[in-house]
Amino acid sequence: MAQTYTINGVDYTFPDVDDSDWGQNVTDWAGAVSSFLLQRTGGTFTLSAEIDFGATYGLMSAYLKSKGSNIATTGFMRLSSTDDIAWRNNANDGDLLLSKGTDDKLEFNSIDLVDLSTAQTLTNKTLTSPVINTGVSGTAIDDNTSLGSSATKVPTQNAVKSYVDAQLTASSLGITDGATTTSIDLDSETLTIASGEGIDAVVSSETITISGEEATDSNKGVATFNTANFLVSSGDVTIKDGGVSNDELAGSIAALKLAGSIPDSKLNTISTANKVDLGALDIDGATELGGAIADLDKLIIDDGGAGAEKSLLATRIPTYVFSGITGDVTIADGGAASIGSGVIVDADVNSSAAITQSKLNLSITNSEVNASAGIVDTKLATIATADKVSLTALNIDGGTGIDAVVDADLFIVDDGAGGTNKKATAAQLDTYIKSKTIVECINAQVTGSLTSVTIGTDLFSLGMYKALRAFTINEFSVTVTNEAGTSPSGSNLDIRLEKKDTGIGNTGWTELGQIDIDTSSTATSSPSISEAITSGHFIRVKPITFPTNPPSFHLVVKGVE
Repeated sequence: MAQTYTINGVDYTFPDVDDSDWGQNVTDWAGAVSSFLLQRTGGTFTLSAEIDFGATYGLMSAYLKSKGSNIATTGFMRLSSTDDIAWRNNANDGDLLLSKGTDDKLEFNSIDLVDLSTAQTLTNKTLTSPVINTGVSGTAIDDNTSLGSSATKVPTQNAVKSYVDAQLTASSLGITDGATTTSIDLDSETLTIASGEGIDAVVSSETITISGEEATDSNKGVATFNTANFLVSSGDVTIKDGGVSNDELAGSIAALKLAGSIPDSKLNTISTANKVDLGALDIDGATELGGAIADLDKLIIDDGGAGAEKSLLATRIPTYVFSGITGDVTIADGGAASIGSGVIVDADVNSSAAITQSKLNLSITNSEVNASAGIVDTKLATIATADKVSLTALNIDGGTGIDAVVDADLFIVDDGAGGTNKKATAAQLDTYIKSKTIVECINAQVTGSLTSVTIGTDLFSLGMYKALRAFTINEFSVTVTNEAGTSPSGSNLDIRLEKKDTGIGNTGWTELGQIDIDTSSTATSSPSISEAITSGHFIRVKPITFPTNPPSFHLVVKGVE
């Protein structure tokens, strides 16, 4: 069935397959294509309406030409001298044109655009931080040396300098000290500020520094007052209360120099010997002690009767008094009485008396007991004070033995090695020992002549073991001892150390190290090893080659947690 195609607004019938009489239709369609479709070779293509390419794509072209006359020959937009580029204004009530003026300068909305090289007059423009080179001129520049009163003109450098010079020439500085007045011509004279006694004047650049000199014995000046002796406030200087010390007083001050009675608050401590007569001390008027004499109380004593008074602690009086006591009983400085050596015998102790341990330690020493005396245990109370019985004083050898240790048996334990002795049962001891065990034996392969295998401090025989805690094996060694009376024979002794994560069957074991030893010699073999063993995993020490008559040897497996 024929198809209809529209070219330049005219419909053309185009034949389909098996159509007849189609020759003229094809001729008409081909003519329309040739006449009305855009050709690659160019040519005139007059539109009867605007072309809308949609909102997604546009045209790509090397340049655009105006239909005006005498258009530009270069550039992308090639316009004539009368062509404009227009934008719609924001109010949407007019167009804004960018065009070329008759002076060949660009105009925007009929106003010339500013360029960089052409002289142009700017009106109502604000220049922010402009850089102006060479000089400025115009009616707004004032070069009048007398300077006018304009509020809008700018004076030149010459005008300012000339005006200032004229003002200085005609000016002077008036000076007065309150009685005499004079003036300094600022254009030709110099003001001098001279130093004087006690006053220094120094000029440095534009600064004059006037300062007071420090006063000396021969020069007037500025003085400071020692704040320990003087009080200065608002220009007034007074001697402070207590400002005059003994050092400021020359010699002895006679009573007639003192006005009235000086209170003791004005006196420093009197430390010179013989300045206070004994009769001047008013003991009767002093406050009564009112209580017992204490150790820190002090008394006055004339040291050796030589006139040197010193203080005496009350604690020294018993020392002096007790030093004169002699005989079977002596008294120490602290007041403790001691019984002489060998004075007390067994007969002196009442048969019903119970001497406490604290009394024995504090009052009666070994030397105070007569050599012939023997204090029976009935005279002693229970010793309960810590550290009163030395460990060596216990006679274990003389004790009664037991047949076997049972769970309820008691042991003496120093709790935490802190000096406090407590009791512990044999069952507790058994629990502690088991808590320190690193491995437990699963199957001992060889016993008898073999020595123990060591892991840490736990011993076990050659065989298979389960790790109760994680540790690292850091030594595997065998030392052949060939002890007296042994006659090893047969092949070499080969022992292997192995580990396994789970199960105790013969498969799945990993070799950690193997030792091969000549049974006829005394030797030590220790391969380098460092292997971490996880809690719950297994290790075994397995003989690979074991002679019929093995040598004596020491096998060691050590590890650290």
